[in-house]
Amino acid sequence: KDRYPVIDEEQLVEYSPDVVLLSSEPFPFKKDHLKQIERLGIPAMLVDGEYFSWYGSRLKKAFDYFRSLN
Repeated sequence: KDRYPVIDEEQLVEYSPDVVLLSSEPFPFKKDHLKQIERLGIPAMLVDGEYFSWYGSRLKKAFDYFRSLN
């Protein structure tokens, strides 16, 4: 069994998300991954994974960060 969920391009297109957030943690998505998704016509952005994956003191700043993603 894979450690992380896996989705292929066909599924991604079928699900037609409004945006795909590519987190820097726990998997360090990079610009190549971003381009791969954007080629499918799906908006995507690289995001700081600490705000999505870490708890504790980072959570206090997380909502300001989420709002800044618009």
